Formats: sequence, structure tokens, C-alpha cells
Amino acid sequence: MSRTPPIDILAVATADGATAWDRATGARATAADLADALAALLPRPRRGARVAVVSETLFTQRVRLAAARTAALAPAELESALFYEVEPFCGIRREDAVLSAARLPGGEWRVTVAGRAELSALRDGVRAARCRFAGAAALPEPPRGGAPAAPATDPEAVAAALFPPDGDPTPLLQPPREGLSPRNLAAASAVACLLVVLLCAADWCLLASAARRLRPAISASTLLSAANDGLRRDIAADADRLRALEDARARRDAALAGLRAGRDRWLALLDTLSDGAGGRLVIRSIEADEAAPGASPDDAPPAVLVTGLAASPADAADAMARLAADLRPKGWELLPGTSAGHPGGATADFAFRARPLPLPTPAEEP
Repeated sequence: MSRTPPIDILAVATADGATAWDRATGARATAADLADALAALLPRPRRGARVAVVSETLFTQRVRLAAARTAALAPAELESALFYEVEPFCGIRREDAVLSAARLPGGEWRVTVAGRAELSALRDGVRAARCRFAGAAALPEPPRGGAPAAPATDPEAVAAALFPPDGDPTPLLQPPREGLSPRNLAAASAVACLLVVLLCAADWCLLASAARRLRPAISASTLLSAANDGLRRDIAADADRLRALEDARARRDAALAGLRAGRDRWLALLDTLSDGAGGRLVIRSIEADEAAPGASPDDAPPAVLVTGLAASPADAADAMARLAADLRPKGWELLPGTSAGHPGGATADFAFRARPLPLPTPAEEP
């Protein structure tokens, strides 16, 4: 499904023989087989020309697949779908088949299939003439409609049909890449083994000479290394002691900071309550409240219960809201309590709890 590579020679192989045609000069040569036709056509300076072989033995068939079915297929999936359509007719197993496909108008595909062994034989025939194998294709189909006719075997007509100048060229089939032959593999292995042996011998000689030259320095370095190890151990022990002292100092600083924060928080609470929310409250009592909601016996410091007097329940609620906003930045959470007016509506009693917020850790402090 890729574009056709450039070719110099087109050879048409049939049961009657092979005809080679030079696209550049127009020269032709015909012989009983492909290699002889190429040898008769090419003078010595043209050895290595790129040759495409068109063989009548290659299977080709038109296949129709709906565009909606092929639009979302990857190239490998499309190739499998096309081979599935021609597999009952080509007589080639999928693992031995090499396939190419050219898109035609009207949702049709021209599928060409060849066996690996057949492609390898065509390639060997081209290589026998010291040429490069560009690929293989099937003979073009005769014109559709009218009386059946045998496909044209003239190389120039075949080239015009398969590789039109104003259209997409027909893809060429390539045999799978081959590995090294047993003989070449054995020779390459022997050379590689010899090189490895020579490298190992040279490396051993260099290392032995270096060892003899460096042995006195190594002995002196061994003594220095032992002394360095002792120094490293002493340094590591001192570093451990230093870390322990730094950790103890950090804990002490954290404890002092906690004490200062607790002291400042209680002073801030008393200072804020003494203001009485702008003079709108009269604080009667401030006492520890061990049973504050969410408190536990291990909480320290405990919450406090604050009682007081306000002009009215509304003033008490407003003042508690203001106190909650003022106390939160200072480390206190205000839990609104009760407020009740006296008979006649002149004053109102209120009560609320203030619970300390957790102290920030040293990493959270600005």
C-alpha cells in the first residue's frame, strides 16, 4: 500500500519466457528466463539497475469493501480484511502470503497476493543478473466489458497500465527480509569470536602490566583508606550527636513557643472579653468548662464558660457574633449559648463557651 519505488528496468515473465525493457533507452531483450533476459539487456555499466518484475503467475483479484467498513481500519487491519476476501481463491496460506492492494474507484481494491517462495525466486533471478530487485506485480487486468482478452504482455504497455503518469502507481510486492545464510553466519561468528579473544588477550596484558606498576601505590593507599574509614566513623558519630542536640533544641523551642502561644491566647481572650463587644455586654463570670461540646478529659487548656448581661436578647446575639469574629484570629472558637430576657424586657442574660483552637505547628507559623 506504499508508493512504487523508482525502477530502471521492467521485466515481464510468462510461461513462454521473459522480456526485459529499459525504461530509459527503450531497449528490449527476450530470453527463456528472467536472468538471461536481464543479462542480454544490460551492458556492464548498467549492473545494479533497479528491476521490477511483472509475472503472470501472481494472483490478483478485485475486491469490493464498503467505505464505511475500511475508513477506521489501521493498515494491518485493512490488509487482513482484504486477504480474508481473496483467501478462498488464491490458494496461499496467510503465513506464507505477501499482499499488496491498490484503491480503485467505486470502493474497489485490486489485491495482489504471492507466496514468499515465489517472490524469493523472482528476486534471485534478478540478483543473478547483478541487478537490484525493486519488487513484483501481477499482469494488469484486460479492459472490462466486451469479449474476454488475454492480458497484454508488452513491457511498455504493462508499465503504462501499472504505473500511469497521472495516477497512483501499483504497489510492488517485496519478499520478507532474510537473515544471514548458515555459511555467512558461521563466518561472522568465527570472526566475532576471534575479535573477542584478541580483545580479551590485549586487555589482560594491559591489566597485568598496570597491576605490577600500581602495586606499591595500592599498598600505600590501603593504609590511607583504613585511616580514612576511622575518620569517617568518628565524623558520623559526631554528626549523630549534633543531630540529637539540634533535635533537643528544636523540641525545647517548640515547647517554649507553645507556652508563649497559650499564654498570649489567654491574655487575648481576657482582653477581648473585657471590651464587652464595644460596651454592649457586661461579663459576669468566666470559668473553666470541662464539659464543653467536643472536649475530652485530655484537652488542655479547657474551654471556658462565659456568662453575662446584655440590653436585650438581640443585643446579646449580635455581641456574641462580633466576639466570635474577634476571637477566631486570636485562637478561640466561640460556641453560641443561650440568651433569655428578663420580665419587662429591660435586660437579658446570656451564656456562651469559648474553646481554644489547636496551636499551629512550627511549619505553619509565618
